[in-house]
Amino acid sequence: MTRRPYKNMPDQGRTSLYRLLDAAGRLLYIGISCKPEKRYDSHRWHKPHAWRHDIASYTNEWFDTREEAEAAEITAIRSELPLYNRMHHPDCDDEPWSGYPKSAA
Repeated sequence: MTRRPYKNMPDQGRTSLYRLLDAAGRLLYIGISCKPEKRYDSHRWHKPHAWRHDIASYTNEWFDTREEAEAAEITAIRSELPLYNRMHHPDCDDEPWSGYPKSAA
């Protein structure tokens, strides 16, 4: 699978794969960060995200390297289909920034 690498992102060591969930437990978003609580707050307060008020909880899954977390993130997004991810989401493969060719239907 071809993917667009994260530009200018050094390996920051231990990295979390986090999942943002609403009150009903629906998966809203999947991401990675070496400081997941800070990243969670940035999603929560990012005004353009209309879904930011739906965030009720999050989970963390830790990886020893950012590279491992990136691979897990791609797999998780493409298999769990969170509601608000665009990058790596198969429904967005035809977008020029996706890093993927459009999936054959």
